[in-house]
Formats: sequence, C-alpha cells, structure tokens
Amino acid sequence: MANRQTAAQVLSLEKELESKVAENEKLSQALLESEGRYARMLDNLKEEFLFYRHDKEGRFTFISPSYGNILGFAPDEYIGMKADELWTPNEINKIAEQSTRLSCQGVRQPPYEMEIYHKSGALRRFVTIEIPIFDDDGQVIAVEGTARDITEKRKIEEQLEKYRLMLEELVRQRTMELETSRKQLADIIDFLPYPISVVDTSENIIAWNRAMVDMTGVTKSTVMGKNFKPYLKKFYTSSEPLLLQLILEGVLNKDIRGSEKVKDLFRDHAIQVEEKKILAERVIPDLYNGEGGEIWVTAGPILDHEGQVVGAIESIRDVTRVKRAERQVLRSERRLSALLRNLPGMAYRITISKNSWRVNFVSEGCRQIFGHEPSFFIGNDLFELKHLIHPDDLERLHERARLAISENKPYECEYRVMTAAGEMKWVFDKAQVLSHDEDGGASVEGFLADFTVFKNMEERLRNENLLLRSTIRDRYKFKNIIGNCQAMQDVFELIVKAATTDDNVFVYGESGTGKELVAQAIHDTSARKDKNFIAVNCAAIPENLIESEFFGTARGAFTGANADKKGYLEAAGGGTLFLDEIGDISPNLQVKLLRAIDGGGFSPVGSRRLIRPDLRIIAASNKDLQLLVGTDNIRQDFFFRIHVIPIHLPPLRERGDDIFILINHFLKEYGSSHSIASLSSEELETLKNYPWPGNIRELQNALRRFITMKNLDFMQVPGMQRQKETGYVDSPVPRNGQNLKDTLIEVEKKVIMEALEQTRWNKSKAAKELGVSRKTLFRKMKVCGLK
Repeated sequence: MANRQTAAQVLSLEKELESKVAENEKLSQALLESEGRYARMLDNLKEEFLFYRHDKEGRFTFISPSYGNILGFAPDEYIGMKADELWTPNEINKIAEQSTRLSCQGVRQPPYEMEIYHKSGALRRFVTIEIPIFDDDGQVIAVEGTARDITEKRKIEEQLEKYRLMLEELVRQRTMELETSRKQLADIIDFLPYPISVVDTSENIIAWNRAMVDMTGVTKSTVMGKNFKPYLKKFYTSSEPLLLQLILEGVLNKDIRGSEKVKDLFRDHAIQVEEKKILAERVIPDLYNGEGGEIWVTAGPILDHEGQVVGAIESIRDVTRVKRAERQVLRSERRLSALLRNLPGMAYRITISKNSWRVNFVSEGCRQIFGHEPSFFIGNDLFELKHLIHPDDLERLHERARLAISENKPYECEYRVMTAAGEMKWVFDKAQVLSHDEDGGASVEGFLADFTVFKNMEERLRNENLLLRSTIRDRYKFKNIIGNCQAMQDVFELIVKAATTDDNVFVYGESGTGKELVAQAIHDTSARKDKNFIAVNCAAIPENLIESEFFGTARGAFTGANADKKGYLEAAGGGTLFLDEIGDISPNLQVKLLRAIDGGGFSPVGSRRLIRPDLRIIAASNKDLQLLVGTDNIRQDFFFRIHVIPIHLPPLRERGDDIFILINHFLKEYGSSHSIASLSSEELETLKNYPWPGNIRELQNALRRFITMKNLDFMQVPGMQRQKETGYVDSPVPRNGQNLKDTLIEVEKKVIMEALEQTRWNKSKAAKELGVSRKTLFRKMKVCGLK
C-alpha cells in the first residue's frame, strides 16, 4: 500500500518535472527570442540611443554596440571605465553627476542632460534616464541607463533660439520704424498747407491737421476720435453727399461705381472720378468774412495690404484766388485774342528741340499775310513750311534766328514770303527767346507784320534818292537821255517816280524825241533792271503775225512750227515790255492784251498752257490816244489800263539851248575830230532855230552829214520849204525888219493865241492841242507877253 502510494507520487513528480522541463524549454526559447529582439532593437537604435549598465561605483559593466557609432568607442574600451571620466566641464554635468550618485543610492531620478566627449574630441549632448537594479534584499546591485543623442537637436534648438531672438529684435525695430513712420506721416499731414482729415471705417476722425484747424476753427483735441460729419458738413450743402462718406461706402468699387444710380449721383453733384479718388468743386458762402469762396474737395480710400478699405482721407484746397486769377486770365486772353485779331500781323510761338522747330501757335493774322488758316501752321515743323519763305532769304533768316537762340537774345529780320495765291510779300519778323531747357530746347515767341507797303516805299525812296543824287551830279544827263531845259528836268523827275513803282507808263512825243530811251531809263532804274527789256514796234508787225509774235507759238501749231517759240509777253516775264506806236494795234489784239496784263493770262498759239506774265507795260505813241479813244480805234478799258503815268517828251524845237549840249555829245560819240567849237556862231544859230520836225533823230543825221560833207544840209520834209544854203527858212509871216528870233516869237505867239481862243483859254487843253506840257506853255506865254 505504501509502495503503491510512493510509486504514484513518483509518477506524479515525474510528470510535474517533465512539465517544468517543458516550461523551462519554452521560457529559454522565449528568452532567446527576446534577446534576439532586444539585440535587433539595439542594432536599430545604434545611431541615436546608448544602453549601458554600471555598478553602484559607477563603473560600466555593459555597453551597447551603439557606443561605437555615436561616441567612436568600442564596447570593450568602455567596460570598467567610470561614467564621469569622459564628461566635459559643462555646468550641466554637475547635475548629471548628482543624478548618477543618487541613482547608485537607489533613488530614481528624472531625465537629465549630460555632455560627453566623442573619441575625436567633439562634444556630444545626451538626455539620460537611469533605473536602479535591486537584489532580493533590496540592495542596489547595478544601474541601467538609456541615453539619447540630442546633439543635433540642441544645435537646431540653439539656432532656432538665435533666430527667435533675431526675429524679436527685427519685430522690435520694425515696430519702432512703423511708429516713427506713423509719427512722421502725422507730422507731414499736420504741416501740409491744405486742410486734411483722416477717418477710420467707424467714421471717427484719426487725423486733423493744422490747416484744418485754421479753416474750421475747431481744435484737434476736440475732434479726434469723434464722428466726422458734424465737423465737415459746413463744406457741403444739405443736399450734397459727403465725399468721405461715399469713399467709406465703397463708391469706388467697380461694381458700385458702374451702377446707374452712382453715375446719376456723380453727374447731379458734379463729382469727378480719377482712378482712386473723387473730386468736387464747392462754393462756400461763409469764406472770407461772408464774401464767399471756392474750394476743391478731394477724397480717397486708405487700403490695407489686401486692398480692403480701412479708412478714408479728404483734403480741401482753397482755390478762391486761383479761380479769380483764372477769370482774370480769361478776360486778358479774350482781350489779347481781340487785339491779335485786329492787329495787322501774325503772332506766333515756336518750340525748338534738338531736331525740330515746331509751331505751337499762330494768330488769325496768318490769313491776312499768307492766306492760310492757323491749322495750316500749328503742329507743323518749320522745315515743312520753308517753301513759304523766299529761297534768297531763307539762309539769312535761319542764321539770324540761330544766333539769337544761341545767345538768348531777341532778333529782328526782314524777308520775303509767298502767299497761298502765289503773291510775294515783305514781312518784318521780331521775336524773343523765352526759355532754354536742360536738353538745349527753347521757346520763341514773335510777331510777323506785313511790311510790303513800307518796303516798296523804302525801295522807291532809295531809288529816288539815288536817281536824284545822280541828277544833281550830272543834271544835263540821265542814263542815255541828255537835256538841261526845264521840260527835260520835269521828264527826268517823272522817270524817277515811275521807276519806283510797277505802274504802267505812257510816253507821248513826236517821232525822234527818244521815247524808247525813256522806257529803257525807267526799266534800268527800276527793281526789274536785272530782267529783260523787250522793245516792240507795233506798227512794224504784219496783222497776220501779230498774235503769234505777242503770245508765242507751240510746236506743231502750224506748218513749219518745229519748236516752241516764246512771244513778247513771255519773253518779258519779270521785266518790261515797251510797246511803241501802240495806237496802230487792232481792237481785237487790245482785248487779248488787256486780259493778259490784267491777270487772266494767255495761251500760246496752238497750246492750252496758261501763262500769267509778271511784267510792266510802257507804251508810246506819237498820236493823240484820247482822240483815238473817241474814234473807237483804242478801247477805253485798254487805254485806262496802260495810261497810268503819262510822260510828255518835248520836241527838240522847244528845248532851247539843249541843242548845243546834244551837238557836243553826238560829235564826241561819233568819234569825230570836230566839236561844237568847229561850228560858227551862225551855224549854231541856224541849228538852234531850225524847227527839227524829225527831232533828235534828224539832228543826229544832220551832224553825220556835217562830219562827212563839212557843211550843214537839212533834208526836205514834206510840208516845209527847201532850206537855203545859209540855213534860213522862208518866213511864214512878214518879218517887218525883225531878226529871226523875234520873228519866231511872233509866230509862236500867233499859234498860242489861236489855241487859247479855240479852247476858251483853258491852258491844259491848249497845251494838249499844241503838244506841249503846261509848264512849257506858261513859259512860252511869258516870253510872248501873254497873260
């Protein structure tokens, strides 16, 4: 029984033992697996964590492999080393030493930091947690610890701390700058000359400058932080919206501004919109002690960085004086405009830059001078208008203006311009250089006056002066005309006057009196002296050729016309056309000549080309043109066109002692050894008293015969008796013992009396009947004893 129980107990113990062995094997397997996991965990943490164990003396008994990665030491180098041998002198290690000592005493410590030398000497920072290990008796047998490498973290934290401190400093500086800027802005607003107020979105005033205080009489301390409406409504009528209110309501927002309601509001209250501000002009009756004034109110939004309205600013500008000045300027401009319109000239303004002379303004006087509207000039460069200035004057004008601009001085210049109608005018230009800019530009203002009348007068007076001085120097000779009697002196004076104008001239005189010489003298002393002088004997041109001779022919106009041929009118362009014996041309040609010289022009035979000649007509005839007008041989309109300045040449028989000057002149001209001294007193008397029906031409022929034949021989003229060898002519009246001179006086007296009686003593008509001037008639009446 006892053995049976023992066996059963043994079996029970065996089974329990087997169970314990199996359990131990499982525990061993679990421990191995746990150690493997622990090893793998340590291996994964070898870059950041240290695991160690030291005894209560502080000497390491276990080191994880991560020591080699983190501190550069192999585990066997650390075993037996005390924990504090590699600590740095950093203050934090004092806390670490104290915590380690307490851990060795069995007092668990919170995590603490320590600083340890790396094998290379570098510093590493760790956060350490240590746990005391106790035996069954509660005694400390070891301390296990885990240290995490926080070196990089601390570096980052230190850097972040530096950044934080720098940021705090920047914020502090920026705050000071903003405060300074705010104060400066407040000071600027305060010292601005225009009244300014600033409000926030709550409609409270946050700025109110000194100018606003002066205008409203309300101090800054009174209004700051209060609603703006009670203080600004004085600048508006009860029906007018406050601009600050409109800004705060977002009236400048695109959606709101584009609405018809806002457009109507702006239009009804004359509010202008300019991008980010609105403006309005207001009349304030209370300004200037009740005299009233005008102001400009401008308001705009204050925006934040997102473009949201955070306030509004309004400025008020007193423009009363400006408006008064504008009205004064407007009145002055109107007066000036009226003055410029009535001035006989053109005011202008030119802006000069490096590459252009541009016309900015011309007055309406340009129509009178140039025949162009102001728009023809304004905006154009002077280079585009240079065709208006005579080419001969262009360089002189440009040089005068350039010099004045370079020296910043006024300048004056006279020059010729061309009108829209092709007419040439003289102008007087006086201008002032007003300003120069940094780029070398300038502004020039001037006045252009039509100087044509004065220039022509000047030219006429100059010519008269020259001619008169020439006459004084050599009174018996003018150009190729010789004469010292009063009648010829009168002719010389008329030539001078005619030469200073462009008026047509008609020369009266018997055949041989020198009508063509008078025409040539007028031409040679006139402004046309450098152009052609064309002399035409109208009586010598066949009737069938007269039109082609005067007007020219075009190539192919008739058989044999192989080239264009200029007529007399075209050939005399710019010069003088002398028409001798003009009384012999037909009325049909007179009509065509009248049209040509009146400006209508003419066309050559066989051509449609219209020519408008610029010429002067000098006509001559030995016939009484007024008588021909009466018989319809000369058209009246043609007569008045050519008969502007009449010149009467006296016949040789009325020129007295001029014959002796003429004789001496011709004898010298013919190169003869004879002179006036070669003639006896009887021969000279004969020459003087001879009536000379052929006038100077006959005298020339008589002197040529005298040089050749050595005696005086007068040609027989129809209607006169043959001369005797002595040169005397049979007396038409009984001599009654009188000498030749007295007999001639009697004859002249009888002829003059007959003419006076026929004209009822009208001396002008009598002079015409006799073919002499009034002065000659008066002189002869005095000699004959007629009163």
